Amino acid sequence: MCYSIFLVRMKRIITKLFGQRKKSQCVDLSAITSVLLKPIGDAVGDSIVHIAHLKQLKDAFPYIKIGVIVSSRNEAIYRQSGLVDTLLEDHFINYLLQRREWDLYLDFMPTYTSRAIILDAALQPKIVINFGKKEKKYYTLKKVQNYDFSVQTPEFTHIKDYLKYSPLAPFLSSDEIYYTFPQIPNINNNRATNRLRILLNPQGSNRQLPASELKTLLEAIQPIFHSRIELLLTNTLGSESYLSQLKDSSQIPVHLAPKTDILQYFALVASADIVVAVDSGGVHIACAYGKPLLAFYANDITSYSRWAINPKKGVNALMLISQNPPANDNTRTWNFDLQKAATWLNHEIERQLAITVNRK
Repeated sequence: MCYSIFLVRMKRIITKLFGQRKKSQCVDLSAITSVLLKPIGDAVGDSIVHIAHLKQLKDAFPYIKIGVIVSSRNEAIYRQSGLVDTLLEDHFINYLLQRREWDLYLDFMPTYTSRAIILDAALQPKIVINFGKKEKKYYTLKKVQNYDFSVQTPEFTHIKDYLKYSPLAPFLSSDEIYYTFPQIPNINNNRATNRLRILLNPQGSNRQLPASELKTLLEAIQPIFHSRIELLLTNTLGSESYLSQLKDSSQIPVHLAPKTDILQYFALVASADIVVAVDSGGVHIACAYGKPLLAFYANDITSYSRWAINPKKGVNALMLISQNPPANDNTRTWNFDLQKAATWLNHEIERQLAITVNRK
């Protein structure tokens, strides 16, 4: 009880000392020359969608200086994007060194934390826009007044569209938003000559398509295609065990990809002709590279609406939602309509093989 009271008092002090700011009296977003982005997280998918946001800003303000607060997990992705001028490691000293250096601060963090409130106070940007802060027991948008604008998007809005609901909207193009990412030189992946590569990415950080369901899908590939395709499994934690389950009585060999760093992983996805993936970073990389995609999502409407696949125009893609009852849990990635998945996969293989034959 005493500890709980102590925490509340500490949060009150933090809110009073660091969670208040005098709002800018004259906000002219057309005159901004620099923008610093704090991502919603540091996962691959987070980075891909934020790069789309940065591209929107760069198109609207061609000469703007762009910075991103990064971690060791996502730094290489933003560096490779070609859009970021300043990579700011998430350390207190860097916030102090960048104090009052930024015209606009875009805060995508989903909730307030004591650390974030203190660091943002140290940063002192001229204009602050945050996005969708969830109410916590003590830290709320009413109590923490450290922003100029707080953007509340309509329910089930895709995260790629968040800027459209912000004060920046009048400056942005109305064109459809697609993901992009520069090509990475391919790793030595021993690609089979003249075969379609189907990249299997059934494991994410906290989600997994059951090996039994992926195996059922692969066994439904028409025999006529077997000699014309290669199946490659991404190499992550637990992949060897997962592969052993796929190999049991498998009619098509499944090979394990080499271990990769983050950019080599991008190159691996770029090398594929078709990507089969559970809801994870691989889905968003496939979209950025315009790859035909078969994706598996949990029946969590809030999550799959925000993070749905974003295929480029004209690219074949199918997002399957689990047949489990709806739940507020995006990790329940099993129980899919595998017949529908197999039909899509066979049609896409047939389509690509026909294109290959016609080219010859």
